[in-house]
Amino acid sequence: MIKKIKSLLKMNNYNFKNQKIPFVSKGEIISFNEKEFGGDINKYNFWRPHMCAVCCLKMAGDAIDKTNNISLSLLLDKCLQGGVYKIDNNDVKGAFHFRLVKVMGELEIPAKVCKNINIDQIINKINDGKIIFLSIDLQKVKNSIYKESHLILIYNYSHIRNEFRIHDCSSILSPDGNGVFITNEELSIISNKRGLIVG
Repeated sequence: MIKKIKSLLKMNNYNFKNQKIPFVSKGEIISFNEKEFGGDINKYNFWRPHMCAVCCLKMAGDAIDKTNNISLSLLLDKCLQGGVYKIDNNDVKGAFHFRLVKVMGELEIPAKVCKNINIDQIINKINDGKIIFLSIDLQKVKNSIYKESHLILIYNYSHIRNEFRIHDCSSILSPDGNGVFITNEELSIISNKRGLIVG
């Protein structure tokens, strides 16, 4: 236990400012790729709607060479072992942010939970070289048919355009979720004001 705490204390902080953040998609059931997912289609079909946290974890981890050789399926298994998700009567509960931070710590990806984070604080964290996993309310997204919360990864901010750059693994905010621009005002409307600060 003491050894584990010491290794977590020694964990490097990462500056993501000049890092390329790879985009990881949940994919589509119609174009399922067993090799990319790393597991069978039944597992994928069940977990696909709930994998935004796993995709965000993979994007952050791949950017700093911590998860490049770990499939989404194996990362999902780590999250299940770490209690990030719970299943109750075939209904998935999660992702629990404090448990996700713990799993990320085991993978040497520094992160902490943030509650009640506002737009200015997100901008400051991005300017400091952090990335944000932000929980958004899909009911507040224009033309959305979804009602649950969803995690997006915020990795850049343009002061000239007053826009954030995000990856949305579900492609809900845009047909292509890779490098989507979203204004301060739009993000403020859909934000649940909680998530993870990574770096």
